Amino acid sequence: MKKITLLITSLFIVLFTFSQENQNTIIQTNDSINSEITKKEINFDEYGGKFSTGIALGGGGIIGIPLRFYFTPKFAIEAGAYLRPKALHCHGYTFHPFYDSFNFWDISAGVMVAGGTIIYFKKYYKSRRKKIKLNGISIKGGQSFSYNPESFFSLGWAHESFRKNNKDHSFIFELGFGVLLEHNNYSPPKGLPLIYWKLHWNWYNK
Repeated sequence: MKKITLLITSLFIVLFTFSQENQNTIIQTNDSINSEITKKEINFDEYGGKFSTGIALGGGGIIGIPLRFYFTPKFAIEAGAYLRPKALHCHGYTFHPFYDSFNFWDISAGVMVAGGTIIYFKKYYKSRRKKIKLNGISIKGGQSFSYNPESFFSLGWAHESFRKNNKDHSFIFELGFGVLLEHNNYSPPKGLPLIYWKLHWNWYNK
């Protein structure tokens, strides 16, 4: 009797496990089929355009308006004007009897012109978030015009995403590394390591 009971129990466990595996396989297959159907329904060429304008925020407090021209869906050039606040270390004078000078900090804002190229890879669809996405390489450089001018060069990663139902608007995030050169009238340019990042809200004009 015990052997029969053990046999029936083992058989039940095997059948239950087999049923669960089949159910999981069916669900995964259905999800894969639905995803493939959704991809076929999407025309990736409808997302984006030839020209775009945007609003961008970046490292170092910059805020500005970048313009883009897309030679192809995978290659674009960008140029923009940005406002770049900067804290300046200045030297002042006083007639105090115990010392004759002191240092102070001043905030200055200069205009920075920046731009570069973006090389994108293939667009793809993210079914869970219902977004069209693409990644690429960002090569950027810029020059500021202020009391102490700066120039920079960076190489990084760019990620752009569209909502499925919004083909003319995208969000771009860029992150990279480079070099920042601080120019001074009294000494040679000083090179500093740079972490470059930018948040970019982009609108396409077809």
